Amino acid sequence: MASPLAILIQPIAGPTSAAAQGSQPHPLAAQLHQAFSPSGPETNILHYVWVTTLPQLPGILVNTVYDLDFPTYIKNLLRGSPATFDKIFSSIVGGAACVPVLEHLDQAVAFIASLDLNNGVTYPPTPGGPVGTNKWGGTVSQFFQAYTYTVVQIQNA
Repeated sequence: MASPLAILIQPIAGPTSAAAQGSQPHPLAAQLHQAFSPSGPETNILHYVWVTTLPQLPGILVNTVYDLDFPTYIKNLLRGSPATFDKIFSSIVGGAACVPVLEHLDQAVAFIASLDLNNGVTYPPTPGGPVGTNKWGGTVSQFFQAYTYTVVQIQNA
């Protein structure tokens, strides 16, 4: 079963919003795309990832949909592109303490979890299901999933 992750990261330098950036993608977005690119079996739990800059928010919104449990997912990604994630963590507010990522896997998982706008709220896909509240006072609706296959099951079909 897939799970969602939405994190808002704040770059240390450079444009901090889409309004400041203009029509050009934020430089950090390219690094994020590189980091999430399939690089081996460690990324075969990733369904989707997309990066969004928002004029109203100081940062970059990263959304992913993944299989397995959260710590395994994050550790697999970090192990897949450690040099790229070292650059990313070094360039975002609060991330430097997680570098090098291979030596700080548990700390990196905790850091990313602290940025999760879903606040770890996930629900089984049931029509009309519950709505949770995140730590910022926002609501988190149930994650809808039209299928229950994992990425590996889809690839092996």
